[in-house]
Order: sequence, then C-alpha cells, then structure tokens
Amino acid sequence: MRASIDDGAGTIVKSSNTMHWGHKASVIGLPKQGIPLDAVAISDAATHDGETLYPHVEKLFNDHPEIKPWIDTVLYDSACDSKPLKDKFQA
Repeated sequence: MRASIDDGAGTIVKSSNTMHWGHKASVIGLPKQGIPLDAVAISDAATHDGETLYPHVEKLFNDHPEIKPWIDTVLYDSACDSKPLKDKFQA
C-alpha cells in the first residue's frame, strides 16, 4: 500500500475524473515574477488548497513583516474561492 511507505502523499483531485497520487506544496510569489517568496510542504497532499492558503500567508508575513505593506491583493485559483476564506483576508 503506497500510503504506508510514502508519508505525506495523498490523492490530489484536479477535477471530477482526474486524480494524482503525490505530494503538495504551497508556493507564494509575486505575479509575473517567477521567483517564489516562500514555499511550504503540505503534510497531507489530500488537504484542500483553501485550508493552506491563509496560514501560509500569515507565516510569510510573520517571517518577513517588511513584505506586508506592499501586498494589497491576494490572487489564487478557484480551489480557494470561498466566502469564509475571503472574509479572513478582509478582516
């Protein structure tokens, strides 16, 4: 069984009929820059993206407070499109 020998791996759902077995990372960067500001390995690849974005942004701002003043918008894909997540960023 894969899961017992591959800690952190899980089923990553890309669409209703496309799934992959693998690992997941959260990567934050500036648009059109191509260089990550920060990357974090996600301990369980089956974790939904909407659960990882906000804690990662908080970590980035805690680790590098000088970045926070020049960020006023967060861009993300539809996997993170939820009212509760948007509310966290508005607070």
